[in-house]
Amino acid sequence: MLPLQLAVVGGTLAWLKSDIRDLRTEIRALEANVDALTQVRLASGLIRISLTAVSERDDPPSSF
Repeated sequence: MLPLQLAVVGGTLAWLKSDIRDLRTEIRALEANVDALTQVRLASGLIRISLTAVSERDDPPSSF
């Protein structure tokens, strides 16, 4: 009976280790995607600020 229990527990532990390894891989991929999206968002915000500053500097003040 003991060898059977050890086999079941050993198999369960191996299965859990495999699932944890897969989960870590998925988390790393998700973190990489979030990092890339954050960088794109920051870059687009900086570009937008720069373009606004340039257009405000180049536009003559309007007189009514």
